[in-house]
Amino acid sequence: DLAEVRSSTAAPRNELWAPNVSGRDFVKERLQLEASLAQERNYAAERNLMEVERRQKLGLESTGTLLDAQQRVADAQRDLGIVAVELMLRDKQRAEGLEPEAITRERQRRQMEIEVRRATQLLSMSRTRLATADKAFKLGSITELDLKRAQLETLERETMLRRMQVELEVTTTQEGS
Repeated sequence: DLAEVRSSTAAPRNELWAPNVSGRDFVKERLQLEASLAQERNYAAERNLMEVERRQKLGLESTGTLLDAQQRVADAQRDLGIVAVELMLRDKQRAEGLEPEAITRERQRRQMEIEVRRATQLLSMSRTRLATADKAFKLGSITELDLKRAQLETLERETMLRRMQVELEVTTTQEGS
């Protein structure tokens, strides 16, 4: 940021359509740094998931802990995907000179696709939690209220996913028009 301020005597710009400053693509440099950090967070989440899976097989971790680790991986993958989309769009903008509106529309569509994938993963995890809660309720180890919470979480995730799918469909249809 300081190098950009010194070169341009203006505040740093992070728009994907921002021009290079003094021959340097500061936007891309920042995005590459973000991508590197997102990749590290993803690796850490995946390593943690592998450890939790190992410990669960040994009977040392609960299904809930496993599902939490899976959710952290899904979140890290979403974050990495979003940065990857921004890097790709920055390159595309530099190569093709896309207008800001076109970049914004494509960014929104691609981010929504990533969010739909994540919502699908979260729904699957929620269904697993519900199945576990149902078994636990039948065994008497959780209350009916706990079961209802698991049912509500699943319904909320199903509704969210449907809403996002409709939103993505509308965005894709508008883009095609």
